[in-house]
Order: sequence, then structure tokens, then C-alpha cells
Amino acid sequence: MKNPFLRMLCSLLLVAGLSLRDAEATDTRVILFIVDSVSADLLYEMLAAGDLPNMAAALKERGVRVDEAIAPFPTISFSAHACILTGCFSDRHNVPAIRWYDHRTGHSRSYAGFGSELIDRDMDSAVPTIFESLADLHTAAIGSVVHRGADEYVRPWLPPDGLRMRSLLKRFRRADPPRLSVVVLTGIDWPAHRYGPKSEWVRIDLRKLDRRMGEMFELLRRRGLDRSTYVFFTADHGHAPRAGYVDLYALLTRLGFDPLDKFLYTGRTDGFTSYDAILWMAGVGYSFLYLPHRTDTAIDWRTRPGVEMLRSYPVGGRRVDLIGALTARTEIAFVVVRDPRTGRVQAFDANGAIDPANDLADYPDAAVQLPRLMAGARAPDILVVTRDGYETAWSWHRGRHGGYSREEIVVPLIVWGPGVTPGRIARARTIDIAPTILRLFGRSIPPGMDGVPLDLQIAPHHGRAP
Repeated sequence: MKNPFLRMLCSLLLVAGLSLRDAEATDTRVILFIVDSVSADLLYEMLAAGDLPNMAAALKERGVRVDEAIAPFPTISFSAHACILTGCFSDRHNVPAIRWYDHRTGHSRSYAGFGSELIDRDMDSAVPTIFESLADLHTAAIGSVVHRGADEYVRPWLPPDGLRMRSLLKRFRRADPPRLSVVVLTGIDWPAHRYGPKSEWVRIDLRKLDRRMGEMFELLRRRGLDRSTYVFFTADHGHAPRAGYVDLYALLTRLGFDPLDKFLYTGRTDGFTSYDAILWMAGVGYSFLYLPHRTDTAIDWRTRPGVEMLRSYPVGGRRVDLIGALTARTEIAFVVVRDPRTGRVQAFDANGAIDPANDLADYPDAAVQLPRLMAGARAPDILVVTRDGYETAWSWHRGRHGGYSREEIVVPLIVWGPGVTPGRIARARTIDIAPTILRLFGRSIPPGMDGVPLDLQIAPHHGRAP
């Protein structure tokens, strides 16, 4: 509401305990929940079993679910958030993972901890976030590291999910709630790692979340906002059981490398020239390996090595087939490289070269996502993907993510809202959420956005308010 008199009138009505049904019904609103580490099979199993009654009731009444919603790869939080909130793959927004190195500038980044405050700055400014695409509307980002363009920002250092939900409900008790609210809930990730992705601890947290969702649905009904508010629920990635690990740092050391694997939050890599390799991110289901262009007499970190060089890489006074050494490990499913001269993306497993479009059919969306990931300016020289259940370093985890198993990359996606015809959509991507939200607000889709709007089959009498 831009009219100050109308805002004051609505505030008086709220104080008097009167319904704002008529005042608010024409203002489309959207709430997007991004939950950390929830796989589609677990959430849908609990819905079917009656363990999540509030979400199930809303789904039956006026909700649609996507049976197979594909998360971005790698299945890691911050880069996935950038994909969801821009509607683009990482080669466009330029944040490929939680840690990266940039050959062009010599910069490295880690978003672990306080480094996450830099993600908005690192994203390509030419790629708008959903907040920037709705700059004329009042928006809020609660617990989201990606918040560029949001009018209200609750930092992710407010850790408990209950407090983040309370922050959302507080805003929806106001006379004029945000038109778009993005809420990131991270509480499930830790018990999924510690006890396993389908442990009772995870189920307990999901039941708590369902109760909080019930409080939100009730508040929307009581305020009359259920007639104008669409609620999206998804996960940044799923979670899978952990079976073991391969120590990539030790493997590279045995080959003669002196790799850097320390967590650097920001800054130039002036001291990196003494290292043979940069290994980001050990301890999940993938790793990014960066290497300099190297001859027997010179090292150039600003130039990427080609595939031929990786097959005969000079290190420690000898030549090493780095691709062969990696794929020889049974814990590693495949590696992916991109030729810097031709742009051709190639994949290799223990049997040699494979075709990502045909030989990786068991990995959902790999034919599209792997080439797009490797096309980015900050993509690794070698992408290492482990077999299901394996990590790239030792950890205490019983669950893992980052990899390409179905449990990690297929996530829940549910939309509730006025006029939504209850039903199911077979397949979509989580990058389809941003264009769907724009369509609900009657906006055009920005050029270059990779996602496409979901077909929600909304009844025609439910219009969109700009």
C-alpha cells in the first residue's frame, strides 16, 4: 500500500481487531520457504503418512506438488540459493559453489561463516535477484544470504528456525505485510549430517516445521490474506546417507602435489603461487580442483590447463595423468573437465571418456547442468563427483550432500494459494520458482532467465495485482 491514508486506516482496523479481508484481498503476496537439506522422498513420504497434517491439508485443498523438482548442482546451499532467487544456472550469476577460485582475477572465496556476507557482491550485477525484479514492491529476506534488493533483511545469524518463523509471522501481523517474503530455514541440516537424513531427529524437526506452517496458514486465514497469498515450499538440496570417503588431499600429495585446501574467506591469492593445486571443497559429495597452466619451467595461475595437459601434468619432476589417477579410485564416480580453447565439456570415469548426455542418465539433469556449471568463469578445472554415499574427506557425518545422488538433487516443491487447482506436476527445476513468482505478479520474465514458470492451473477469477 503506497497511499499513507489507506495504510493508516488499515492500522486502525487491525488495532480494533477487525478483519482486513477486503482491504488486503487485491494485493498478491508470495512467501517462499527454502529449507536446508530435505529430500523429496522423505517429505512426500511423511505427507502421505499423515505426519505433516497442516501441510497435507493445505495441499489437498488448494496446493500443487512437483513430484521431481531438480535442485542445482552442486547440491550445496549458497550457490543453490543464488540459483533459486535469480532463476538462473550458476554460469550466469557466477557463484558456482560455496568455495571457488577465479583464474582471471586471482581471487578466491569461501562463503562458510561470515564470508557469506559477500555473496551478493560476488553475484553478477547484470543478473537480477527476485527482489530486484520486484523493486517497486516491499520485499523481505529472512535468513537468506542472497538478499540483494530486499527492503527488509534479517541476517542468517538468527539461527533457530523458530525465531525465523516468528520474524515472518510478526511481519504478517502488520497492517501491510511484505509483498514477497523469502524465508530460509537451516535447522534440519545439522541433524541430517549428524544422525542421518531419515533419522528420527530429522523427522522431529519436520513435524515442528509443519506445526509452524499451520500457525502461518491460520494467521493468513484470520487476516483474510489467504485469498491473496501464495506459499512456495522447497529445499536448496536434499540429503543422502554417508558410506565413506576418499581423501583427495592425500591422493594429490601422493602424486607429488602440494595442494592448498585451507578455507579462505576472501582476498587475493598472492600467496597461492607456491602451491601446485587448489582443492575446494573437501568433505562433501564433490570437489572443485583448480590447477595452473604449467610447463617444466613455468607456472601460470591466470591460464587454465587444457585436457591434454591434465592427462600429462608436470609435477614433482614427472608427468602425471591426473584424470586417470582420480577416476581410478572406486569412490569417485566421474570427473568433468572443460577445454579452455574450444569450450568442449568432457567427462571421464574409470573406463575412460564418457558422454554426459548419454552415459550419465542415472544423474537427473546432468546433460544440462554439468555443461552449464563448467561454462562459468569460476568453474573448476576438474570437477570431482563421488559415488553415492562417499565424501571427499573424512568427516563425522552420517549424512552427506553436495553430490549427485537422487536423494540430494531431487527436492520437494509445493505451491499453495488461491485458485490453485490441487494436483501434481511431474517434473520441474527449482530455478523455475523465480519466474513463477514473477508471473503471479503479472511481470515479464527477464531476458536470460533459465527457469520457466510452473503451470499452476489457477482459476481465472483469481487475478494478479501488480
